[in-house]
Amino acid sequence: YSRVSSLQVLQKICSKYPSIAQAQILDVPNGLHRLADSFTEENEQVRNEVVLLATTISQWPSCAKIWVFTDTCENVIDLAVKEGGLTEGNFLVRDCLDLLHSLLKHDTSLSDLVWQSSSFARKLSSLMDLRQGSEFIDPPKPLPLPSSSRSDDLDDILQQSTSSESKKVVIPKLTSDEETVLKKAIDLTCLMLNNEKTRVTVWKQHPGLGSLLWELALFSPPPSGVPQVCALPSSSLQQKALESVALFFASPDMMQRHNGLDRLLFLVCTGGITDKLHQKIGLSQSALHVIRQLVTDEMANEIVIHTLAPPISTDALETEPTVVLKLVNT
Repeated sequence: YSRVSSLQVLQKICSKYPSIAQAQILDVPNGLHRLADSFTEENEQVRNEVVLLATTISQWPSCAKIWVFTDTCENVIDLAVKEGGLTEGNFLVRDCLDLLHSLLKHDTSLSDLVWQSSSFARKLSSLMDLRQGSEFIDPPKPLPLPSSSRSDDLDDILQQSTSSESKKVVIPKLTSDEETVLKKAIDLTCLMLNNEKTRVTVWKQHPGLGSLLWELALFSPPPSGVPQVCALPSSSLQQKALESVALFFASPDMMQRHNGLDRLLFLVCTGGITDKLHQKIGLSQSALHVIRQLVTDEMANEIVIHTLAPPISTDALETEPTVVLKLVNT
């Protein structure tokens, strides 16, 4: 009780008298290190108050930099994962992501120090893994279809109980809180990749991070009858992923590894799975922007040449339509 009360008093002082509080904290910087060590505190109430207080202090660049130079970012992301990560979108996980954003926004060049951690990228990736959605881990039970009329006929009852169409298939989706966690994780990733040199290094050292974001951007549901492989993201989340890919993961190698060009063309043509027109247009335009970012002049020339003079193939009698033909058909 005394520790929680002390942290709450410090929170009020830092909010009402920021200049005085900052000067006092910097005079005794060991306090920052002791506060950072409290992220591993076992008492939940103390830990929650520490996160709130640290979020306020992280708004001050001088204090934030001291924390970035220590293992504070590693401790915060570790806390977010231990509190459930993406699954169910715990409020403390969201607060941890806000804290990391506040720590790194003052000087994004310091992100290099954080990326050097052997586990930070892996833990951040886990917060963007659609397979961690709560409805995918624990699928909701299929709902029975409403019956138009009640029947006492035995044959009708037996037919309804054995019919595969008597139940409505429930598609696992991300909850609103899980979507919030994922969006915050994407924002944090983009913030940490503002430096172009850092961006290329992260692509090479942490390929799994880019793969998860590419798969989110290119998401399309499996064909009818095929089991779902992850939770379904919203169209706004997928559009955010497409915009992030275009700005921070615009790698032709990544696009090729994920069969990206054809999948992007599919999104350009269909606008994704949403049934709302403005969302379809947004997804289509975002996918087209990614193509414009990644298709180089050499690739474009090759695509046009293959359309005008398709290469001879002995493996199949019918050749697959070229990229230009797909766009023309659309």
